[in-house]
Amino acid sequence: MNTTLAKKWAPALLSAAVVLFGGLQVLVTTGHGVVELLQFGTLVVTTVTTTVLPLVDSRWQGVWKTGAEIVGVVITAVLPFAIDHTLTWANALLIAVAVVKALAAEFGVALRTSNLIDARSDTPDTVPSITTLEPIAASAAPAATDATSDDGLVNGTTAATAAVPIGTDEIEQSGTVPDTGPTESADDGPKHLAAS
Repeated sequence: MNTTLAKKWAPALLSAAVVLFGGLQVLVTTGHGVVELLQFGTLVVTTVTTTVLPLVDSRWQGVWKTGAEIVGVVITAVLPFAIDHTLTWANALLIAVAVVKALAAEFGVALRTSNLIDARSDTPDTVPSITTLEPIAASAAPAATDATSDDGLVNGTTAATAAVPIGTDEIEQSGTVPDTGPTESADDGPKHLAAS
């Protein structure tokens, strides 16, 4: 399935799935009266509005879609009291389905408006990759007193790499120790090490 198509229709698909697998199941198993049919009709109408209403260009992009679902929850909750003045288990379950449907619509809006990178994407420009690494010069490597060999070099360092200085045009890599320049002295180092 095309992921772009699924993202576009996510609010409507999730809302419709909740109506089919939740609302219809409640209606079939608990019996149906006038109130239950009106509640189910409200669930269907809000699913249609979630499908038809657009996203808006604001901080909450799903204000119309989720807003219609919230109105549907309120109508579904008021119907039993307005008509029968009682609340049955079927009515309560349909109200719960309306709440889950509103949450599913908002989740669908979040899926649709998400800026996450799709790892299955075929476009190579969307996923950055590291193509080169800069070597760390020996003078920038942390010195260890017990890791030096007989020739005074850090283990794994050759004389050729130990003589390569870090220039001003090279980029320091994370975890390296910067060189002290001619204006700095050894006393200008980190002060927290002086206390130990």
